[in-house]
Amino acid sequence: MFSWKKQPFSPTGQTPTMLKEHLIDENDVELAPKATPADDIGAELDAKLQECNIELLNETEEEKKERLTLQEKWDNKVMLAYTCTVAVAIVCNVFAMIAYQMGIIEIAFIIPLVTGPVVIHQREGLIKCRRTACFIQAEKREWIAELRNDSKEIKKLNDKLEANINVLQQEVDRLKGFESKLTSIAEQQGQDVNVFRALVKENGRINDVKKQMVEAIALQDLLSSVIQTDMNGDHFIGDSELNMLAFRLQQIEGVPFSGEELCTRFARWPGTKNLRSLVDCVRTLYIEKRREQVAAKEAHQTERLPRQLGTHLLWNDKMSYGVKIAHGVKA
Repeated sequence: MFSWKKQPFSPTGQTPTMLKEHLIDENDVELAPKATPADDIGAELDAKLQECNIELLNETEEEKKERLTLQEKWDNKVMLAYTCTVAVAIVCNVFAMIAYQMGIIEIAFIIPLVTGPVVIHQREGLIKCRRTACFIQAEKREWIAELRNDSKEIKKLNDKLEANINVLQQEVDRLKGFESKLTSIAEQQGQDVNVFRALVKENGRINDVKKQMVEAIALQDLLSSVIQTDMNGDHFIGDSELNMLAFRLQQIEGVPFSGEELCTRFARWPGTKNLRSLVDCVRTLYIEKRREQVAAKEAHQTERLPRQLGTHLLWNDKMSYGVKIAHGVKA
């Protein structure tokens, strides 16, 4: 649908001659050609079906079952008629042999006696062959119906592809506008776009390091407060010490949970209520609340946690106590 020419990136503001030549990140993107319309595929399929003289039956399961039942009844009636005809012929010949002792009558008796079962057997074979042919034809109909459904799906996918191509074309036009603006800025500063992009990346890296430092400082303050909770030095945490820690946490900026939440969690914490258990409880609650903040950030929720803390404090590196928060999370 589109044809792009690959040209070297030029930061001098040279006007491109094609609709899509290059993007800001210097990656040449080539769109796939327009697929064959599904209407043509459907028309070609219908033509092939007419050549093969195959008729598509749009029938439900109930209609199909009724049709097969009627066909089976008709086959049974035909077999009964053949059997009755042969039986009547044999009986008539028997009475004729009793009434008249003639050789021609005996021959007439032997002929239906031999040919009758053969004809009945052949008829049964024909019925079985016809049923097999009907079964194969039904499978062909189902296969053809699947092909038609696939052609419809291809048409839908083709429409989606065209819509995506149109959206991508709009994005390319928008990026070209940004490219010209950035090129003019680079010319004014005596730098090219590549240097400008490198500075932007370096600035982002520095900001990430700052976020990690802020997170580390907040975590250090939190652990210091937890250690100071054991005022009598017996390594066991009483109710008064826990309440004092909860009050102290309310005064520390950057803690993602409240003192009430800590008291509730530590009350349900298994094992001995010692300093180690308190550290584990605070660590677990800290990580859970940070992850909740990240999830709220990614979900674009307007209501945050009770402390209303931003996710910019999330430290996405390995912590000193060996617990790793999900890597790759960005504020």
